[in-house]
Amino acid sequence: MKIEYLNEFIALAECGNYAKAAASSFISQSTLTRHIQAMEAELGCELFSRSRLGISSLTAMGSELLEGARGIVEIYDKTCERLADLREGFVGSLVIGMLYYATDTFMPPILAECKKSLPDVELKFSSGQPGDMLKGLLNGEFDAALVCYRYDQYDNIAYEEFARDTCIAMMDEGNPLAQRESCAVDDLPPESLVVYYLEDAAAVSCIHEQVLSEKGVVQRRVSNPGSVDLVPSLLRGTGDVIINPACMRGMNASGISMVPVEDDDMFFEMSFSYLKDNQNPALPLFFDVVKKAYGR
Repeated sequence: MKIEYLNEFIALAECGNYAKAAASSFISQSTLTRHIQAMEAELGCELFSRSRLGISSLTAMGSELLEGARGIVEIYDKTCERLADLREGFVGSLVIGMLYYATDTFMPPILAECKKSLPDVELKFSSGQPGDMLKGLLNGEFDAALVCYRYDQYDNIAYEEFARDTCIAMMDEGNPLAQRESCAVDDLPPESLVVYYLEDAAAVSCIHEQVLSEKGVVQRRVSNPGSVDLVPSLLRGTGDVIINPACMRGMNASGISMVPVEDDDMFFEMSFSYLKDNQNPALPLFFDVVKKAYGR
């Protein structure tokens, strides 16, 4: 179905008159009639109830189509605008927050693609702790932030997923599992699994927690008054095990073993979080580049 037909359908639905709708669409009335008939034939239903006075009202099927048609046209128009910006060499700026332990793993392909596709967009980066990402979003410091979890408490935050990271089980090097090359979820003692959280941070959720929950495993929540860098020190000398994304291998964690978890259902969603009302026109262009960099 052509996008022009949808625009003409919307025009007719809004004014209810073929002559007026045809004029506003810059086509003849007979052409509009043919286009509407073609839509009805393709969809297999009548979209309008017609009167002798030339006034048309939407049928139930037509009303159902109207909302969807408006959404399709809006997406199409925005996509065309983004393509035009790319063709013309869009000039703008973005500030991106990044989890410091995920930067080296996930940002290089994105930066390389940005240089090619968005040469005139000024990119500024700031790396930090998980709590820094949330604060930067909420106070408007960041346009987007690289994260591996979701902020459950905030309905105004959206996510653009672009990759997945495997899981590792972090534990004291004296743990019986520490010498293994890999482990399965069932190898991890349920009573040993913990999740550390910052007392002043929002509740977050990850895919692997859903998988554990489906297996009947509930991680113990342990307060961590500091930063994610304190996780190794909290694990040392204990039998506790915490599941983290594999990109955390690069953190300073002497005395800690990081064992890969072999389970296709266990992963972390890597995404860029952003405020839903962010109006920076460079943001959707950046997301397009991220998807391109990761073949999405």
